[in-house]
Amino acid sequence: MANASVGTASRNSEIVMHFVLVLSHMLQRDGSLNEESTKRASRGAEIFKAENADLIITSGGSERVHGEKPIAHVTRDFLIKKYGIREEHLIADTRPRDTVGDAYFASERLDAGSKMTVVTSAYHVNRVEHIFNFCLSDLTKLKVTGVDHPAGRELIAHEKKSLSEFKAQFPTQGLSRTELFEILRTKHPLYNGEMFTRLEGARG
Repeated sequence: MANASVGTASRNSEIVMHFVLVLSHMLQRDGSLNEESTKRASRGAEIFKAENADLIITSGGSERVHGEKPIAHVTRDFLIKKYGIREEHLIADTRPRDTVGDAYFASERLDAGSKMTVVTSAYHVNRVEHIFNFCLSDLTKLKVTGVDHPAGRELIAHEKKSLSEFKAQFPTQGLSRTELFEILRTKHPLYNGEMFTRLEGARG
């Protein structure tokens, strides 16, 4: 699995898995999590422990976060050091470059009936819900929770614009993973080679 660091153990023997997915924001210039990323990671740890979840997924590469180390790895290391979460309960996926990638790559881990709790910021919840509901199976139990963080007019406008762009790029509901993959690698500027290395590899 290209560019992904994966832990495999489950905390219990139940068939239905509960994943907590932490959507990171940015790193500080020193390579540590910024305030918003720290809030999200901390909320993810709280949910993981309170709900006896199986695994936490930390998400994101190094392309857009002001650091050389993938933010998925920085978040994973923070959760281990700050909250004592064992490494075998963590998956650090460095492939996603945005919310669409977060949803696409998370979907490959989910079986029918799986539960996923996505942790982000409150201003981002609406876009996350739309994109994840689009990409994930109807059989997945999805919950999105947002931490409080200041969001001005410019950021709110960006969220609306990004959601409109997503709807334009992905106009058809119920696409297969292969179809989603082809749209990502041919039309999405973060994955088609316009800005970063073109997405290649197995479609899942």
